[in-house]
Amino acid sequence: MERTSHVIRGGRANYKQFSKCSFEGFSRNYPPELRNVLHPNEYDSIIRNINLNSIKTKKTSTLKVVAVSGEVLWIALIGIPIVIGCMVADKIIYQRFYKKITKNIQTILFQLNSSELCISRGIEFSLHKSSKTMAGFEYSINISYLKLSGGRTQSTIMNISAVPSSRRSNNSSATTSTTTNIVNNYHNTNQAPLSTKQNSTGKPTDLTNIPIDK
Repeated sequence: MERTSHVIRGGRANYKQFSKCSFEGFSRNYPPELRNVLHPNEYDSIIRNINLNSIKTKKTSTLKVVAVSGEVLWIALIGIPIVIGCMVADKIIYQRFYKKITKNIQTILFQLNSSELCISRGIEFSLHKSSKTMAGFEYSINISYLKLSGGRTQSTIMNISAVPSSRRSNNSSATTSTTTNIVNNYHNTNQAPLSTKQNSTGKPTDLTNIPIDK
């Protein structure tokens, strides 16, 4: 049993203090490592559904106006509490924004892991989120699956990564990843690969419309 990994980078993300924060989601480029596990259309449906519920932009134009006004009044000391208040508000907005994104992705991955497709093929999705830094957070999705080869089963992991924030482009630093496991393992070593097992219609399973609670 050999464990390998593959990393796919996500789209660019930007953060402007007192202005906006955004997350652009994960890459939909099909990794060839999954050719016997997920059909390209199934993979695209999964990533498209995740991105649909996680790609967001939060604009805080009003906060920027107040912060600039506070900086102008800083000399008169009147602006000190204004600037401090804006900094606190900016931090709260930022944390809530990415907390919501994390929750949405976790919900989708849990539903995927509970689906017949993942259970029957021994596929498991889990979310990784790095520790917080000035550069923000970095997300990755691990796809664990059972690969049948010569009657033996080996576990392989693929990482789909995306960087949801760049709070200061000139102040980025390396981060240490911590893992958030959100589901139980579903492994079935007796299932055939995708090339011999599809849904009842003989077509790749469509995972586009997996619902998510708002």
